[in-house]
Amino acid sequence: MLLLYIVSTIPIAIATITHGAHKIDESMRSELIATTGSG
Repeated sequence: MLLLYIVSTIPIAIATITHGAHKIDESMRSELIATTGSG
C-alpha cells in the first residue's frame, strides 16, 4: 500500500519540481533582463 502511494506520488513530485524550476528560471531571466535594461 505504501509502495503504491509512493509510486503514485512520484509523477506529481516530478511535475512540481519541473514547474518550480521553470518558474525560477523565468523569474531569473526577467530579473536579468530588467538589470541589463536599466544598466
